[in-house]
Amino acid sequence: MGAQLHRTGADRVGVSRTVPTAGPDRGRSAIDTPTRKRPVPGRGRPRRTPTAAPTRGTDAAPLHDRSDAVDRSDPPAVSVLLPTYNEAENIVPLLDRIATTMAGLAYEVLVVDDDSPDETWRVATVYGRTDPRVRVIRRLDERGLSSAVLTGMAASAGRTLVVMDADLQHDEAKIPDLVSAVEAGADVCLGSREAEGGGYGSFTRRRRLASRTGAILARGLLGVPVSDPMSGFFAVSRQHYELLAGRINPRGFKILLEFLARGPKPTVAEVGYVFAERFSGTTKLNGSVVAAYLLALADLAVRGRLARRRADRSSRSVSAGDR
Repeated sequence: MGAQLHRTGADRVGVSRTVPTAGPDRGRSAIDTPTRKRPVPGRGRPRRTPTAAPTRGTDAAPLHDRSDAVDRSDPPAVSVLLPTYNEAENIVPLLDRIATTMAGLAYEVLVVDDDSPDETWRVATVYGRTDPRVRVIRRLDERGLSSAVLTGMAASAGRTLVVMDADLQHDEAKIPDLVSAVEAGADVCLGSREAEGGGYGSFTRRRRLASRTGAILARGLLGVPVSDPMSGFFAVSRQHYELLAGRINPRGFKILLEFLARGPKPTVAEVGYVFAERFSGTTKLNGSVVAAYLLALADLAVRGRLARRRADRSSRSVSAGDR
């Protein structure tokens, strides 16, 4: 089903050790030269000292030693970003499904892992040895979904950036539809459980109510007229990402809201998808996640109002000067 378009008004595992900072390079991580596999405590392996991280903007490390050093002379059309934490049992099936869905297309996958105790990063790295389209960034000192997505975006090369969870609940078969909508002119295309052809699958009544309540709050406070602003499955154009890269809050939980509510109003499309049941592992949804979402809404609402006031004052000043 097509998108509904409307306007809203090789072993390559990098180790990230820096916190994203404000500015045009926000979300870009310094990547240590890989040291192959990290010793597991208690096995008696000596630990090697990693080479110092290369200075941003230099060629301090050879291409094959840096997971974020991409040959942009012939960039892939699509970068699929997978923020992960304890998804070792899900990551291989997902990568296989993406390979099937994207057959014949130029793409890359960036797995951004927050040093998962179940060593998701190691499983993905082994997979990448036989599929060079898969790259891994292992973050030792950072945590959080939004900052992981921004780290992946900063290291990506595709014209269209697709964000999805690695728990097999997002429908990878819809990736081509998301990409097509962005290539047709949308700044953002979200996978929506509320759009035509979408659904919540095995969601309990309580979780459906929580999701819809969150969506109502987002639409009311932020003025983003989309059907499913709580979605974590979406695509964004590189141009829109680069426009907002220095403004996005890396501590947010629902990063889609950042791309919808910050900066100029984007052109948005929606593609319906059915939310699947988790194959393995446990959900990350808990009280702290809900609190983080509410704080993000408040932050976006306040900043949006301040931005509108500044714009109004600037407009009045220009009008007074024309008289």
